[in-house]
Amino acid sequence: MSLNRVILLGTLTADPLSVGGGAARLARACFTLALDPPRSRRPSPGLPAQGASPPASAPPALPSSPMPSPRADFIPVLAYARTAEIALEFLKKGNRAIVEGRLREERWKPPHSSERSRLVVVAERVTSLEAARAGTSLPGRGDPPPPAPVGTGALERLPAIKTRGM
Repeated sequence: MSLNRVILLGTLTADPLSVGGGAARLARACFTLALDPPRSRRPSPGLPAQGASPPASAPPALPSSPMPSPRADFIPVLAYARTAEIALEFLKKGNRAIVEGRLREERWKPPHSSERSRLVVVAERVTSLEAARAGTSLPGRGDPPPPAPVGTGALERLPAIKTRGM
């Protein structure tokens, strides 16, 4: 048994492109998602947290070695059919989006070169966080439920608890 599932949260580097529909004439879109580098919240073992002074008994600190600055990862994404239509309509450069899908390896051999390959994400579901922030709903997701009327929450439905006077 194997599991091929990817969930990414990132920023679009450009507007999605509509690519040829192929033999089945399905809508196809491609875009690149930039993923922020992970941020370390915990200090490395044996090092004080940022802003904290080392203990008085600590040996003198060694000069720190230059660490490469973390960089973003750029992930190619392909979408088909209705998912592609939604991506083309709602996603724009700079928008934050959640992409759910699976990994697929693409292989090709350019003339006068060796075989090349790359991993791409085939999107099965795309959610624009900008559309959610603006209060609009995406097609196929349904409208958000209306807000509950005041006074109908769970706390108001609990029976009153009788206590003895203290």
